[in-house]
Parts: sequence; structure tokens; C-alpha cells
Amino acid sequence: TTPQAAPSSAATAEPASTSNGINGSGAAAEAASAKAKPYKWKKLAAGALKANGGTMKVKKLQEAVLGKINADGDEKAKLKTEMLQKWIASSQFHIDGKTVVLKD
Repeated sequence: TTPQAAPSSAATAEPASTSNGINGSGAAAEAASAKAKPYKWKKLAAGALKANGGTMKVKKLQEAVLGKINADGDEKAKLKTEMLQKWIASSQFHIDGKTVVLKD
């Protein structure tokens, strides 16, 4: 009876995993959406700039913002470019050479 119990429990485990497959795919979708979650570059940068008197070097500001979002090394270059483009397009910041200034 023990050999029959093992396949029986395995058979019941498979349907449980398939019914949980919906939850599993939901978790996968949630993880994918967490990766695709857009960052609030302007809000993060404004907070860092306010804490430093309203002006910072671009690289220092980028590192401060990346430190807040816990970015890994592979993604940093792409994220730095993305945030700089957001700051340039925003009327909230003025970029003067290598310095970012928070406008009033």
C-alpha cells in the first residue's frame, strides 16, 4: 500500500500545483510588473536636490537616486540615461553643464 500512496500523493500534488498555477502566473506577472514599474525620477531627484541645497553635480545626483531605488550594476547605465532625459525634458530642473539645479 505504500507504493500506491506515493503515486496517489504525487497525483494530488500535481492538480494542486496546476490549480496554483494561476497563482503562480499571477506572481510571475506581479514580478514582471514590478520590473516594469516606472520610477519617479523627478520626485526622487527633487528630494535629493532639496536635501543638498538645490544643486548637485549630475553624476552625484544620479548616484543618489540610483541608491534610493537599489539598482544593480547591469541596469545602471540605462537608468542613468533615462533619468537624465527626464530631467532635461522637465521644467522643474535646469542643467548647466555638469550641474543640476532645482528651479523654484
